[in-house]
Amino acid sequence: MDRLVDLIPGERRQDFVGAWFIRQLKGLRLLAALRGMGDVGRTQHLLGRQYLLGLITSAPLTKSGLSLSGLLITIQKDKSWASKELAEHCIQIILNADNDIQRNDYALNRALDADIYITWYAQTERDASDLNAEGDGDNGWTEIQPLIVTALRNYLSRPDVQFIKASDFGPVTKRDSIARPLIEILVTGVEHGKKPTEATRKALSEVFSLDNARLSALILSDLLPRWRVALSKCCNE
Repeated sequence: MDRLVDLIPGERRQDFVGAWFIRQLKGLRLLAALRGMGDVGRTQHLLGRQYLLGLITSAPLTKSGLSLSGLLITIQKDKSWASKELAEHCIQIILNADNDIQRNDYALNRALDADIYITWYAQTERDASDLNAEGDGDNGWTEIQPLIVTALRNYLSRPDVQFIKASDFGPVTKRDSIARPLIEILVTGVEHGKKPTEATRKALSEVFSLDNARLSALILSDLLPRWRVALSKCCNE
């Protein structure tokens, strides 16, 4: 259906998309929402964007609900739709992954899709002056730092995190360190020449001051030397 829509002239295509979106058939509404975002660019169909975000964040913890949620995240990444609002939702999905996975194994796949999206989003080079940029918000790195720092502080302050052991992770338990992908995004960005804010530097300084046992339990040990090297290069420039 998506390929057939391309055969319709642009003006008529928008008319069809608008008509489809008010239909109650979920398939047509999905198609209309995705086409509305893709055709219009930065001035995306606001209702379509909110509809997709609602499906992603309010997905029932069932195989079909989680699979659709993860697929919609992947589609928006593959089509280079950089959205700060979606990035925020993806971070919340990652923060809730532990509890969600315990209720349904398919939550793991959605958490991985969310991780891939915010990793890509952090690398997007965009600014408000680019009227053709797709999505909402500005430069990805500028926006992702405070989101991740806040998420890390919230996660590491949880009482249950203090009791995490390295044996809690892996294919048997279907759990991963929530802190790992978030911190790796920050470390990798600085390695690639991005400038960390003071809040980012302070947050990672606190994380990497944890004892070796805690760093190992959170699967962060190998990131410590990378962060030291990246920070040293950043500060010496």
